[in-house]
Amino acid sequence: MLDQAPASIASPGPRAPESGRRTGAGTHRRDGTTAEAEGRGARAGAKRGGLLVVLLSLVLAAIAGAEEVRTVRTSRSGDTLTVSFTVSDLLNESAEEELESGLPTRIALSIALRSESSAEGVRASIRTCEVTYDLWDEVFHVHIEDERQSKWYDATSRNDAIRLCTVVRDTKLDVGGLPSGRYVVAVVAELNPVSTAMLEGLRAWLRVPSTTGEGQSFFGSFVAIFINRRMGEADRTIRFRSSPFDL
Repeated sequence: MLDQAPASIASPGPRAPESGRRTGAGTHRRDGTTAEAEGRGARAGAKRGGLLVVLLSLVLAAIAGAEEVRTVRTSRSGDTLTVSFTVSDLLNESAEEELESGLPTRIALSIALRSESSAEGVRASIRTCEVTYDLWDEVFHVHIEDERQSKWYDATSRNDAIRLCTVVRDTKLDVGGLPSGRYVVAVVAELNPVSTAMLEGLRAWLRVPSTTGEGQSFFGSFVAIFINRRMGEADRTIRFRSSPFDL
């Protein structure tokens, strides 16, 4: 978050007045401000900064507390955590019927791993699924993509197409270097997001993970990017998290 450490400068003792300079509590600087006024401004700035940190923490905690808890299965092999879950309720009856219109239907899944005690993500994955019905061949073309792979499938039934998009079995997160502790997996599922440009950009970034400070700071704000997106940017949005588990 925002860490502010105001410096405190101790005076070495009384000094002889310099020419053209006043002494005392109201000493004037060259810019016309006084030391006393400058001190009040610094203290006010520190209070505002501290208040901002508190408010942001309360907002994130409230959102995290309101998240639905769902079944998310995880298994670890070495430095790889495999995540599995389903979002079959993302599509209602009307959305399922729209699959046969011939127009593309898109589902975007944003998956983040975070500490149980924090709203900040430490690892992430973005998975998109696009379904287009071929009216001539009567087959559903399904394209699934994340930062690790891009696959095409042909489904002969609407239910099979839905299952391919909403049942996740193979999302993998690199957990190498993370400290042991209690973690949760947070998921944001969107049906037909208005703009996929940000998702594509983030996924391109995730293809080349960074261990630098800049890269880690990105993960620190990853969850906040999605929880603060405005409602109405997709036909439907579901947010949930897993129960805490040991890593």
